[in-house]
Amino acid sequence: MTKRFLLFGLVFLFSSLIHVRAITGPSAVCIGSTIALSDTAAGGTWSSSNPAVATVGSSIGSVTGVSAGIATITYTTGSGFATIDITVESFPNPGTITGPDSLCAWAPALYANIAPGGTWAVSNGKGTVDSAGNFTGMFAGLDTLFYVVTNSCGSDTAAKEIKIKPLAEADMIFAPAGVCVGDTISLMVTVPGGTWHVTNPTAQLIDTAKLIGISPGADTVFYRVENSCSADTAVRVFTVTAYPSAGSITGPSVLCVNQTITLTDTMKNGVWRNRNSNTAISGALIVTGVKEGLDTISYTVTNTCATDSVTWPLVINPQPAIPAITRTGNVLAAPAGHTAYQWLLLGNPIPGATNNTVTATTLGSYYVIVSNTYSCSITSFPQTITEIKCNPEDLRIYPNPTSSTLHLGWCKPVNTRLTGTDGKTIKTEHINQLDLTPLPNGIYQLSVFDELGNKLRTETITKLRQ
Repeated sequence: MTKRFLLFGLVFLFSSLIHVRAITGPSAVCIGSTIALSDTAAGGTWSSSNPAVATVGSSIGSVTGVSAGIATITYTTGSGFATIDITVESFPNPGTITGPDSLCAWAPALYANIAPGGTWAVSNGKGTVDSAGNFTGMFAGLDTLFYVVTNSCGSDTAAKEIKIKPLAEADMIFAPAGVCVGDTISLMVTVPGGTWHVTNPTAQLIDTAKLIGISPGADTVFYRVENSCSADTAVRVFTVTAYPSAGSITGPSVLCVNQTITLTDTMKNGVWRNRNSNTAISGALIVTGVKEGLDTISYTVTNTCATDSVTWPLVINPQPAIPAITRTGNVLAAPAGHTAYQWLLLGNPIPGATNNTVTATTLGSYYVIVSNTYSCSITSFPQTITEIKCNPEDLRIYPNPTSSTLHLGWCKPVNTRLTGTDGKTIKTEHINQLDLTPLPNGIYQLSVFDELGNKLRTETITKLRQ
C-alpha cells in the first residue's frame, strides 16, 4: 500500500515538471531589445541567472538584453521549474577601415578591417573593390569605401573617403600640319604645365608654345606632362616647307611661225602658260609659233606657302610663203628674193644647190627650202621629175677653177678627154667627176662626149695649187 502511494507521487511530480519546462519563445535577444517568453503552467515566477546579461520580469516572461552573453531564464511554479538559455547579441561593430587616404588611378591598394565577416562596397563608379578589400581607382575624383557588418541585430557600416589621383594626360597638340621656312605657328594644348621639345633642327621652339620653320623637312614636336602618378607625351608631326622659287627659264627667245622650240626651267613641278595666242604650248615645255608677233611664257611654282613665277619673252617672226617651183626643160626655179635656198632630191640636200635654180639630172621628187631675213624657212611642195631632157646646154662643169675634183653634171653618164696646152691627151674616162689633184697647176682643155661619142662641149679648165 505504501509503495503504491510512493509510485503514484513520483508520477505526479514528473508530469508536473514536464508541464513547467514547456517555455516557448525566442532563444536570442539583442542588447536593449525585449522578447516575450511564455509557459503553459500558471502562477509561476520568472528569474534570470545573470541579470547583467539579460533581465526578466518576475511575473511575466519579458526578457531584455543587457549585455552580450548567455543568461538562463527560469520559470518556477509550486510544482517545479523550467529553463531556457537566452543568447544576448550585441549590435554589429563595423570596425575601422585601414589603408591609404589617396592613390593613383589604376594603382590598386589593399584595405583592411579587423571586424570579421563584413563585405566591401564603394559609393560610386570611380573605383572598384573586390571581396578581399583590393580597391582600384579608375577615374580621378573622390570615392567612398564601405565595410558592412551584418548580424541578427542589424547592419552597420564603416566608411573611408579615398582620393583618386589622375594619371598624367597630355591630351593632344592643336597646330597646323606644316609651317613655312621663316614663319611661326602657335602650338595649343588643353593641359597646362608641360614641357616642349622638337626632334631635329628643321624647326625651333620660341617663346612658350611657338614654332618657327628653319629648313625644309619633316619634324616632330612633343609635349610632356608629368604628375606624381605618371608622365604622358602628346606628339604632333609636321612639315617645314620652303617658300617656292620658280627658278630661271632657258632656251631660245626667238622663233618662227610653225617652228617648235623647247624651254626648260631649273625647278620642278611648275606650270607653263603663254600670255596670248601667238604661240601654242604643250608638254614641258614645247613652244610652237602660231602667228607673227610677241608672246610671254611664264613658269609658276606653287606650294602651301606661296606662289612664285618667272617669265620669258618671245619674238615670233614670220615664215616665208611656200615657194612655187617652175620648170623650164631640166631647170627648176624658185622665186627670187629669198636670202637662202637649199634644193633637195628625195628628201636629201643636193650638194652645191643653193641658188634659186637647179638642173634636174636624176628622176625623183625635188624640193626647195627658202629662208627670209629672219632665218625663218619653209619647204616647197614637191616637183616630181619623171623624165630628163638631155640638152647639151644643161651640162654643168664645176667648180672651175679647181684645186682637186672637177664635177660634171648631166642627165646621163659622159665620156671625158683631158688634154694639155700641147694637145696631148692626159687622161680619158667614163666618169662624171675628175680628180685633178695629181696634175700640175696650169691650163687644160676638157672635151665632153655623150655615150654615142657626140661632143657636148669643150671647156678650158684651170688647175690651181692646193
